[in-house]
Amino acid sequence: MENFNIKNEKLNESIKIVKSKINQLYSKKETVDIEQIHEIKNELEKIPNLVINFDETMTASDTIRKILNYLADELPEKSEELKAKGDNFRKLATEYRQAKKEGKQYPINLVRYFYTDVINGVNIEKLDKVYDRIIEETEINPNIEKVFEYLKKDQGIKKIPLFVLSLNTNEIIQKFYNKNIDFFKKHNVEIVGIVGNQINTDENNNIIDIYEHVTDENKKNYIPPQSIMLADDRETKSLVEKGINVINVQGEKYKEGLLKLSHDQRELTAIFNEYKDEPKFEKIEAIVLHVVKLINEAKISWETQNDVNILEDMIIAINNVYFDFYNQYGIFKMEL
Repeated sequence: MENFNIKNEKLNESIKIVKSKINQLYSKKETVDIEQIHEIKNELEKIPNLVINFDETMTASDTIRKILNYLADELPEKSEELKAKGDNFRKLATEYRQAKKEGKQYPINLVRYFYTDVINGVNIEKLDKVYDRIIEETEINPNIEKVFEYLKKDQGIKKIPLFVLSLNTNEIIQKFYNKNIDFFKKHNVEIVGIVGNQINTDENNNIIDIYEHVTDENKKNYIPPQSIMLADDRETKSLVEKGINVINVQGEKYKEGLLKLSHDQRELTAIFNEYKDEPKFEKIEAIVLHVVKLINEAKISWETQNDVNILEDMIIAINNVYFDFYNQYGIFKMEL
C-alpha cells in the first residue's frame, strides 16, 4: 500500500474535503445524519495508512469525572448539586456498561443526558476554563507514541494521517492537540479531522443540550475498512465484533504483535478490494475472511486472557493461510 505523502495532491485534496465537510457539519448546528457520515467516510477511504483514535485513548484520562469535579470548583454555589448529579450519572454509566456487556439496549442516551441534565445551565465560559485545566494536567497515552514509532520504523510510513472521534467535544481535543503540537510534529502526524459532539447554548451562552455527531451506535459508520482503529478496554471487544480493525492501546493491554496483525488486516482489506472482481473472487474472499476472523479472535483472546501463547497460535494459523494463498494464486506474500 502506498505510503502517505503530504505532497501527494490527491491525498491533500481528500484531507481538504474531509476538513471542509467537518466544518460544514459544525456550521449547520444540527445533529449529524447518516449521509453526512458517509460523505466523510468516503473521503477517509481515499487516505492510505489512516489511523483513527478515540479521545480517551489518546489522552488516557477520565474526562467526564474531571469536568464534574472542576465545575464544582468553578461554581461553589452549585457544588453539592453537581456532586449529586455526578454520582447519579456514574451510576447510570455503570448500568449502561453492564447492559452493553449483556447485549441489551439501555433506555437512556448518556451523552445527551450529560449535557441536558447534568451540566445544563452551566455557562460555556466556565466549561472552557475547565477544559483548560484538564488539558494542562493531561499527558499523552505513552502507547500512542509506541504506535507512531512502529508505523514509522517498521512499516516505513513517513507521514501518519490521524482522524479523531470524540464522545466529548471537538474543542477539548483541539486544545489537547494545540498543547502537544510539538509531539505530533515530531512523529509527522497530520490531523485529518476531529469529529466530536457540539454544545448548544442559549442567548446567554448557557448550555442547553448538544448536537450529537458521535455516539456509541454511529461511530463505526465513520471508520473506513483500510484504517487502524485505536481503542480502549471499553471499546475493543464490541468494535472487533462489528468487524472494525481495532487494537487495544490501554495500559498493558497494548502489544506490538497485535498492532502488526492489525496492519496486516488492513493490507488484506486492500488486497481483497483490488481482486474482488476477479474470477477467483469467491476463493479469495473465503481466505481473506478466514484470516480476518483469526486476527479478530486473537485480539479478543488477548483482551480476555492476556496469554501470549494464544496469539502465537493464531500467528501460526495465519501464516499457514498466507502460505496457501500465495501457493494457489501467487498474488502476494507477507511475513509476520
